[in-house]
Amino acid sequence: MSNFLLEARGIDKSYGRIQVLKNVDISIAPGEAHVVIGPNGAGKTTLFKVLSGEVFPNNGSITFAGKDVTADPGWQRVRSGIGRTFQSARIFSELTPFENMVVAVEAHERVVKGKRPLFALRPTKAVRDTAAEILEDFALTKVAKAETKSLSHGDKKRLELAMAVAGRPQLLMLDEPTAGMAPGDRQKCVELIDRLLKKGGFSLLLTEHDMAVVFGLATRISVLNYGQVIASGTPEEIRSNARVREVYLGHDVSSAA
Repeated sequence: MSNFLLEARGIDKSYGRIQVLKNVDISIAPGEAHVVIGPNGAGKTTLFKVLSGEVFPNNGSITFAGKDVTADPGWQRVRSGIGRTFQSARIFSELTPFENMVVAVEAHERVVKGKRPLFALRPTKAVRDTAAEILEDFALTKVAKAETKSLSHGDKKRLELAMAVAGRPQLLMLDEPTAGMAPGDRQKCVELIDRLLKKGGFSLLLTEHDMAVVFGLATRISVLNYGQVIASGTPEEIRSNARVREVYLGHDVSSAA
């Protein structure tokens, strides 16, 4: 039996004649923070789409928690225990942050736990309390009743992350969680993710361009280039890999803190 929570082998993905992923192998161990890096166009987001079930691979297999999920669509993988955020936050802009959290908590309580798949007309006190607790944990209490569409970019990203965490995933996938953030918001986001990791209970897979974020969070790093994994190892191994520095065309990852 595999020691990995998620294991993808021989993943190929093409769009028409364009092959985006080529024989990609990647695995995530329980409790691991695995970061995927690479130049723009390397295939990072496509890999996320394949692993989360948004699109299906042309070849290869994906196993999660001991089960073959290669043919499972995204909603089934969510039920299996995979949570995900996106480069552009996917939240309900017409609802308040509190209402967004109620939706996320209800989805977990009523779908993932096998309860009736209909949302309550009036959420229970337990659901409302849980939504409020998560908002507080993510420092969003002050904007809980605000218009979500009026939130700052950083708050929207944190709200999306909070909604993903509300699903109690075994694997949390974050696609560029700090993209577009101001330096202060970026630091707060990194501290939040680090706190979540130390709290335990899930594994992390993320893509990120900011090398300070990458080396501040990762326990293992995989490097994609033209749809292929060219290196995978500890942060120290990646720092010292000459091929990685070459691929980044002058972005010297060995100097990242």
